[in-house]
Amino acid sequence: MVEWILVNSYQIPDLLHYLDDFITADPAQSLQCAQNLATALEVCQLLGLPLHPGKCVGPSTVLVVLGIELDSVNQVARLPHEKLLPLQNLIGSWLPRKWCNRRELESLIGHLHHAVKVVWSGRTFLRRMIDLLCCFQRRDHPIRLNRELHLDLLWWHQFLEDWHGVSFWLFPGLLSEADVEVSSYCAGSIGYGAYMKGHWFAGSWAPSQQPQSIAYKELFPIVLAAHVWGNFWVKKHVLFRSDNDAVFHILNTRTSRVPCLMWLLLQSVIFRCASQLLLFVPTCTWC
Repeated sequence: MVEWILVNSYQIPDLLHYLDDFITADPAQSLQCAQNLATALEVCQLLGLPLHPGKCVGPSTVLVVLGIELDSVNQVARLPHEKLLPLQNLIGSWLPRKWCNRRELESLIGHLHHAVKVVWSGRTFLRRMIDLLCCFQRRDHPIRLNRELHLDLLWWHQFLEDWHGVSFWLFPGLLSEADVEVSSYCAGSIGYGAYMKGHWFAGSWAPSQQPQSIAYKELFPIVLAAHVWGNFWVKKHVLFRSDNDAVFHILNTRTSRVPCLMWLLLQSVIFRCASQLLLFVPTCTWC
């Protein structure tokens, strides 16, 4: 209701809200943001709606919205320092642990899931934690922390130390045209191949790969391309062209419930770009 009033009765442009948090944006050096804030404060007063003084902030080029710090000058989103440091300490406290209960694991996943909003690669390293959590029902059930969970925690620990909580904008409307296009294809019984800017490779399936699903075989040349051409993708927007819907979903969500596909993802595209701190914005189109 408040949004409708502000937009339709007071013509406030570029207004977004989530529950009771509102944000408005306008060009630099413009007085529009200050006017929008003043109007919103007046309308809320007329409606008798109390406002939290700490959230009436701006105009500013750096704002904390829903726990994420947005910097419109540098065009980055990051975790505020008061959230990043406790998260690093939390992960460090889990590294030597051998056991936990379901409630504790739920809490850890919740903290990491919030960080995933700006740690683009992080979603890949949550999948196995969630799979382990789903094996237990009681919140006090003891859970032995397996090797996979420790490897994922180690990735978070090392990544956050170097990354400093900064991520480039990853919204579709703000993405530039692709710098690199990678096309891949596979024939289920014969082999695979990929092409990028005049470079290509092809190969035949190993006996151990023959029984794998078509989704595995479609993802494999993309994995191989990351190892062969990954150095060319530094600070690039990479567009993959694939005719497999499963691969489209996996690359755009950075996760899969199928263990063998998840293993490929961890060993290749996401791991490579994350470990080298590349600006790597993969987009997959179905064709």
